[in-house]
Amino acid sequence: RKVKKTSDEKEDKDILKSFKESNKGAKLFYGDFHDKYWYQQFFLIFLTTRDVIFSLLLTTMFNHPLPQMIILLTMNLAMAGYLIFRNPFKDISNFVQQMFYEGLFFLALVILIILTALDMQNSTNNNARDILGKILIIESLFFTYGTMVVTTVKILILVLDFLNKLRLRRSQKTQAQLRLKSLSTQETPRRLISEIES
Repeated sequence: RKVKKTSDEKEDKDILKSFKESNKGAKLFYGDFHDKYWYQQFFLIFLTTRDVIFSLLLTTMFNHPLPQMIILLTMNLAMAGYLIFRNPFKDISNFVQQMFYEGLFFLALVILIILTALDMQNSTNNNARDILGKILIIESLFFTYGTMVVTTVKILILVLDFLNKLRLRRSQKTQAQLRLKSLSTQETPRRLISEIES
């Protein structure tokens, strides 16, 4: 059984490798996610499904705000649980970014549930409404500026990674040229020539 399992795993890895080679252009859809389990690769499908349900709830249940908010909160907690226990992301920065958004969404939903409950009770407590409204405004600022900060950091990481790769290529090319000069024979190895040309 172990031999069969090992050969099946090797076959699966070969299939995955050939899929990646033949679908390099679609790497955007699967490149940031772990390959071990199907539910890690399905993160975008789960997220899109949740967004569609979210939009449907907002447009169809506007006369029933409390059930609407409770369903949205349940979906938010399910997504946060999925992210925590089945982390689909290869990169920790993507995980932190998504959890940041889920946390902001959770806080907004809790505040909206409280405001809805106050409305249903015909509460005249304007002080609570003002405080909750200010928290929502601050949260929207966190969302806006947090997104800008995360995007800026990711761009900086990409630029630094690109510069490091460029510096490494130049260093390899320089080393290859130095080795080429140090050869005393007439025949130049093809490997050195290919390193210089690349």
